[in-house]
Amino acid sequence: MNPRPKLQVMINTIQNSLFLKLPPVENILNLGAADGNFIDKYPWAGCTITNLDNNSEDEVYKKYVDKENRKNVKNVFGSCTDLSQFKDKSFDMVIFSHLIEHLTSNDILKTLDEIHRVLKDTGIVLVSTPNKKIRQYFGVYKANKYHIEEYTYSELKKILEPRFKVIRQYGALWIDIDTGRLIIHKIDDPENSYVLWFICQKC
Repeated sequence: MNPRPKLQVMINTIQNSLFLKLPPVENILNLGAADGNFIDKYPWAGCTITNLDNNSEDEVYKKYVDKENRKNVKNVFGSCTDLSQFKDKSFDMVIFSHLIEHLTSNDILKTLDEIHRVLKDTGIVLVSTPNKKIRQYFGVYKANKYHIEEYTYSELKKILEPRFKVIRQYGALWIDIDTGRLIIHKIDDPENSYVLWFICQKC
């Protein structure tokens, strides 16, 4: 059973509500921004958002760059593995959302090192990714050809914890493994959720 058509609307709805749990900050770096659809959900006005993406040929991203009504948004091209264009400790929040599954293990480590460098000591990182456990359950593990690897709850924590500590964790779309029932309002059981959401601070 492929849940994607039905689940995607539910996932997006819950992820929108999860953005309300993020604190108001002044400077945000959004990695792998593409068309900026995730950062559009961030509810706090007055912050400066820097969108970074490495695909300068993406027409959707070009349109987003050209929006005139987003004066508080800076759009730059570059790789998440090399954030040398940004100073140390220059961001209050880094959005690392639905990107880790597109990176090699070596590039993940480089990216986490760079995030650690540009993040303020009191800053936070939002990490989100599909949950391998649930994807395997539905038979869609790595069904996306652009996913290099997907991770379970424990695997993701293990990758993050040398550099970051998880201070809050949520899940988008809780699923009862025993019955296969979808419970769309439960977001405090990330281990059994379709999408993992970790809010982290520097160790």
